[in-house]
Amino acid sequence: MSFRLFDRTYRDPSSSGCTALAAQWLYDCIENHTCSVSDSPHLQAMARFLYVGDKNQNPSLVHFEHGHQPKQWAALSYCWGTDHSRKLTTSSLRDLQLGIALNELDATIRDAISITRALGIDYLWVDALCILQDGLKQDWTLQASQMREIYENSTITLVAADSISVVQGFLSLRNEHDVPLTWRLDDPSSESPCGGHIQQVYVSKSRCPNDDKLDGPWTNRGWTFQESLLPNRLLFYSSSQMVWKCCQEIRYERGNRHNPMLEVAKEFSDEGGRNFWGFDLFTKFKLMHWYLDLLGNSIARSQGKYRLWYELVEGYSSRQLKYHSDRLVAISGLAARYGSALGNDQYLMGLWRADIIRGLLWRVQEEKLLDHWTRSKVFSKEFHAPSWTWVGVPLGSVIRNDHAGVVDFNPLATVRDAGIEHLGSPNPFEVAHNGIINLHGPTFRFFKLYHEDWQTPATALSAFERHLSRVIEDEYLQRAKEFSHEGNYAAVLMLQHLVAIDHRIDVLILEAVPVAPNAKPTTFKRVGVFKLVYFADCVKASPALVASHKKTVNSLQNRLDPGRGPRRVRFIDCRKVFEELEVNMWHCETLAIV
Repeated sequence: MSFRLFDRTYRDPSSSGCTALAAQWLYDCIENHTCSVSDSPHLQAMARFLYVGDKNQNPSLVHFEHGHQPKQWAALSYCWGTDHSRKLTTSSLRDLQLGIALNELDATIRDAISITRALGIDYLWVDALCILQDGLKQDWTLQASQMREIYENSTITLVAADSISVVQGFLSLRNEHDVPLTWRLDDPSSESPCGGHIQQVYVSKSRCPNDDKLDGPWTNRGWTFQESLLPNRLLFYSSSQMVWKCCQEIRYERGNRHNPMLEVAKEFSDEGGRNFWGFDLFTKFKLMHWYLDLLGNSIARSQGKYRLWYELVEGYSSRQLKYHSDRLVAISGLAARYGSALGNDQYLMGLWRADIIRGLLWRVQEEKLLDHWTRSKVFSKEFHAPSWTWVGVPLGSVIRNDHAGVVDFNPLATVRDAGIEHLGSPNPFEVAHNGIINLHGPTFRFFKLYHEDWQTPATALSAFERHLSRVIEDEYLQRAKEFSHEGNYAAVLMLQHLVAIDHRIDVLILEAVPVAPNAKPTTFKRVGVFKLVYFADCVKASPALVASHKKTVNSLQNRLDPGRGPRRVRFIDCRKVFEELEVNMWHCETLAIV
């Protein structure tokens, strides 16, 4: 029977052995890694921290004026779940400043205080106790605007990875634990009466790589997304073990460890960095500056530097928030950090000005072309946002950009002007209300998305309208008739992909805002994205690619589980649309999108 040696894991994560291991990880990182935060972290405004005290002194809330924050602090990342029994309000402020007994705090916060003390850190930042929670918007806005600095400059961020609520805690006894076995190593020279050295080993059930995954309730909360990427050091407490993650290595309580940064360096040395995008988000986010410096001023840099942002949006958009209005705020720290890597660029409610044409081509995963019958479901009624940004899409909807990793594309449209109206926040990456984009590009105006008689040759339709009707009918079946009402629509050619190989154009479909009778509409709202795809006759796959595809399709794994085989994308050929465009290219117009 084969076996593998691991370090022991402790059944009690609050035991002295477990906390000593965490302290050792922190010490090793501070002394030997380049993960250190700023020696003098700068917060934008006054801040509150919880002084954790000790066994003889209760924790208390301490107010630090601007420029006088503590040199070291821990931060807590967790799921709120049920409401806190104790949180900071105008009425509780004085009591918290005087001190509060541990047993009056919720379990997760008690556990965080215990670990912070064990690590030798005096201060802890917890949102519920450091930001006023009773409706004083000015304080909440001010403190939320510096969450980036709080987590980015924390000495360590503690993560309650598997706790679903603040009342649950994260230092509970673990169900699975190692069983100690004592054995004697034979050694004739030993003076021991047993004739050998007495040793102890620990035995547990076998583990697989999935045991190391951190996929608990914490990974579903919107706020924790940036809290998992901004800090330089994180200490995860899962239901089975502790996990350490810093800018240089990942360590598991059971003994496994690896260094993603060395793996990235090896990847660039051996493969030229082609597989950089296969690494985890934390590694890519921390190496973003380095990666852009390697690309220099190449085209790959100018078009590839936004790829990570689209990956961040996709990962973040699926998470849940209590309030839709928090959607921009809860990612504002990442946006600010990303903006500093990009340099001189304007942030437009989840999009970037210099890459706005590609940015406008976002789509909701599993959704098709959107119209009135789906818009009530897809766009949130609670939170008003411009139609051109993904921010207004309901929480939990996965936002994708099919061109995120594409560097060989040709923009067909341009943005003449773009602007947003902020709601008084000191942070330009946070709350905004209204926004407008003036888009200039080849435009086609029409009055129906779907014509039931599109197959009738006598029907006076353009090749584009026929193709659009065909796609809607193919995708929506009986629901296609719901697209047949009249209105004022516009299609704008946005971006051409793989120009030298085939014909692929992404089209932005817009619907006009109601105007006076007989007036030509100039202001529109986004409806969706529509793809035109046409493969020229001269384009053929290489024999090697065809053989590889056949091998995959015919493999035993694919025959047993076809759903996990090669992705099949069904395109409806639109040769006639491209022929029509070659003869009569659409005229360029400037349209306002709100």
